[in-house]
Amino acid sequence: MGACCYCRSKAGFFKKVCPNCLKLEEAFHQLEASGSFGYNELLDTLLATGAPTDTIDKFLEIDVDGKGSPRNRVTARMTNEVMGSLGIPSDMKPEDVKKVRETMAKEKKD
Repeated sequence: MGACCYCRSKAGFFKKVCPNCLKLEEAFHQLEASGSFGYNELLDTLLATGAPTDTIDKFLEIDVDGKGSPRNRVTARMTNEVMGSLGIPSDMKPEDVKKVRETMAKEKKD
């Protein structure tokens, strides 16, 4: 049996994603396609799938498609929207958010 690429639980034969993470993935992509949303709506949508909270946490942190983790993608989009509404051009990318998170974690350890 293969392991889920998000949460590492059993995904099934020849499958990359477990049933819980498949629901999360579908819900996230639908929400992302709908346009602007915040963390509250994101978490409410993901919780509504019935997936365990620890699976949701793992899902939000993993970058499986090279576009950035769901959490970093949402943070980058929201940052760009806020900066744009203030009249400040912003081109924050998920990779930039990842670097900021890593820097903050590193400084926290020191």
